[in-house]
Amino acid sequence: MLPHASHAVTGEVIRRARRAGGGEECLSCMVAVWLPATRDRQMAPDATFDYTRQRVRSPRGHAPMIISQTPYRVSFAGGGTDLPAFYRREYGAVLSTTIDQHIYVTIHRRFEPTTRVSYSRTEIASTLDEIQHELVREAMRLVEIDEPLEITTIGDVPAGTGMGSSSSLTVGLLTALYGYRHRVVSPRLLAEQACRIEIDTLSKPIGRQDQYAAAFGGVNYIRFNPDETVEVEPVPCRAETLVELEQRVLLIYTGQTRDANQILDRQSSATVDRLAVLRSMRDLADQMRHALAGEGDLDRFAALLHEAWELKRSLVCGISNDQIDEWYEAARRAGAAGGKLLGAGGGGFLLLIAPPWRHRAIREALGRPPRAVVPDRPDRQPEYLYPQLDPWCPNEECRARTRAGRGSSSRQPGYPPEIKRCCRGSGP
Repeated sequence: MLPHASHAVTGEVIRRARRAGGGEECLSCMVAVWLPATRDRQMAPDATFDYTRQRVRSPRGHAPMIISQTPYRVSFAGGGTDLPAFYRREYGAVLSTTIDQHIYVTIHRRFEPTTRVSYSRTEIASTLDEIQHELVREAMRLVEIDEPLEITTIGDVPAGTGMGSSSSLTVGLLTALYGYRHRVVSPRLLAEQACRIEIDTLSKPIGRQDQYAAAFGGVNYIRFNPDETVEVEPVPCRAETLVELEQRVLLIYTGQTRDANQILDRQSSATVDRLAVLRSMRDLADQMRHALAGEGDLDRFAALLHEAWELKRSLVCGISNDQIDEWYEAARRAGAAGGKLLGAGGGGFLLLIAPPWRHRAIREALGRPPRAVVPDRPDRQPEYLYPQLDPWCPNEECRARTRAGRGSSSRQPGYPPEIKRCCRGSGP
């Protein structure tokens, strides 16, 4: 659950940006700039990245390839209060974080006089108006780019799974297109323009939290005011709290996707009748950020998450269903302290919070779902999801393999000392 914003930079770009005096803060919204390689396939030595002028200069006029990396988000509480039907009456607020699952956008000048857009399918358009991918078309129009391009999009998780994929894609497109124009823009401008594309231009009945979460990155309390202003407040969490939260979180893919627009449209229409519930959800977002801040009370955080989910699924029909309710109750009986369905509801990922040594029992209770995503650091595997060899296992073969160095103790970080698990998957 890393504090990623929309970026993907090479080490050389970072080093040159720092030498230019940009500092860490300037690296929050970035793109990778791949210039024509020299004979040894290294970045051309005379290519420079000048943060002070926000320009990328490539040698001999070659067009760079731009790659942007934008995170998906996980929303904990307050979803629904970011809809105009609510925040134009009184302020709304959500608590969310970005995770290390991303969507990637690549852009390069195309030789043919057409634009090729590749996503779940491939389209080739002669003019900007002919592009059928509405997010690509409107992002190019907003940045004022109308020239032959090769644009591809790749996501780590499917669309329609509750992680704000459409908004992450919009922010990633804008980041890459501005990079192609040799410009580095602020996270706030990216978020505002992403909202303009999705809500104003395309008239999607969605809220505004996803765009700001993707553009700013990190764990944030985001407030939506009646005057249309948005305040993004980073939650001051200790590093130890975030590590423990990473160990407790389990994301289970339900295998169900849905159209969030339909659910959000019904939710907006029912706002007047559900104002009291939405106020409680908004207030829970504030309580949960205080549970994370300071010393970090994750037990209280999980209890509040459960309370927020009970409120959310009471808003309108379609947010949950019998199968999801059954999975959630089974996970609770197996040791989950709290959880919720991500996004508008109706499918996607089920977020659960439980002690790490309960994750295996939860997966067993849910029938060993085929896909479980743990938002952990990419250089660390969530070892508690897999059976471990145990030198105390009654199985002699297991003990022998462990002594031979082909296994490891099950005393993983986050486990109580008395918990031991063997190669047969025993233990909680």
